[in-house]
Amino acid sequence: MRAFQIGGFLAAGLILAPMASALQVSDTQPFNVQVPTSNQLVPVAQFDDMGGTRTLTSITLELNSTIGANTTGENDSNTSGSLTMNLSGNATADLFALSTASIVNTSAGPVSVAATDGITGSGPDFHNFGAVSGNDFDSDTIVSGFASFIGLGTIDVSVDANGGFNISGVSNSTLQVSNFNASGTVTVIYEYTQVPEPSALSLLALGGLAMLRRRRR
Repeated sequence: MRAFQIGGFLAAGLILAPMASALQVSDTQPFNVQVPTSNQLVPVAQFDDMGGTRTLTSITLELNSTIGANTTGENDSNTSGSLTMNLSGNATADLFALSTASIVNTSAGPVSVAATDGITGSGPDFHNFGAVSGNDFDSDTIVSGFASFIGLGTIDVSVDANGGFNISGVSNSTLQVSNFNASGTVTVIYEYTQVPEPSALSLLALGGLAMLRRRRR
């Protein structure tokens, strides 16, 4: 009788508590857009639930962006001074209810420059700062509202970027900016649990019944 009760509890456990484990799958895609830009659509993979045997528990959108440009500065005032190049920019990525924003504030300099020599683009009053850029990361997570994410196709992450440069340190200056862009990656991360298929549950149930028969004998 004691063996029968233990066997019964074991069988019930096998039938009523299918194994589940936390798992993860992700898709990362690059982007590269000019600043300012109105919009770029970046396709990422939907979540394949494998016929209902994978159940979503959370979805995370990650944005990793670098914003920058090639810049030069020139002192147009009649006194010497210093030039500092300042960059402010932001990039955003949106996917249904998920929304991320990376913000960049950086500077280059100061560098000493002479008073204007009246010659554009050269001389001791001019400085080539080269590439001035900054990087930032942001993420957002949801734990419900998964319907639009499930399928075998792709969904579009909407990426936007804006920014601007200015020079400080002298009263009058000329700023030249080229190749102003935002680049980086967007990543969608699907966290889910794996549950046995109905056929696997049937095998577990049969195994439990066989155990009961053996113990009763």
